[in-house]
Amino acid sequence: MKFVGSWGQIYTRWIRRLIPPISMMVVVLLLILMYLISESLQRANQPEHLYLSLLGLSALGILFLAAVVLGHIIRLVSNYRRGAPGARLTARLVLTFVGLTSIPVLIVFYFSVSFIQRGIDSWFDVQVEQAMSDALSLSQLAFDGQMRTAMNETMRAATQLKGVSGDLVALDLNAVRRNTGAHEMTIFGSRNLIVASASDDLQAIVP
Repeated sequence: MKFVGSWGQIYTRWIRRLIPPISMMVVVLLLILMYLISESLQRANQPEHLYLSLLGLSALGILFLAAVVLGHIIRLVSNYRRGAPGARLTARLVLTFVGLTSIPVLIVFYFSVSFIQRGIDSWFDVQVEQAMSDALSLSQLAFDGQMRTAMNETMRAATQLKGVSGDLVALDLNAVRRNTGAHEMTIFGSRNLIVASASDDLQAIVP
């Protein structure tokens, strides 16, 4: 039992010795990943799966650092409760370590938010652009339909007024206007001179 206990203590000591250098390596790796993420954000032609891979590696590094910090905090609280010597020094070291690890964590959070915002903006840009294009197409179709309807009404009115004498054209024009539902109709002759005009507004000035 003592042999097993001694090996457990040796193993624990080795783990405690390896955690600080490994943590620093993880911090350096996170900084490198932050640089790569920044470069990928500036280049719009980079595939999104590459960016997601970098964020995934950064998340793993952050989880490792969070586990290390949590372990240190638990150990620190235990030392305080037992009144172990060096508890204050350990607290300072833990605070320093937390300060060092918080920098890459905040950077990862910033780039994650930037990535999400960029994805949302691009999605909304596509949606808005498509909606504007569809609305423009519908408006154009509606306008073309109204133009065709107005042209057909004009052609029918011209057919009805064809052959009407000059004295009766004004009366027939007003009747045609009422039948078509137009507010105003005007017949132009040669040299763009007005031959007759009809309007639903009796006070309207002849154009």
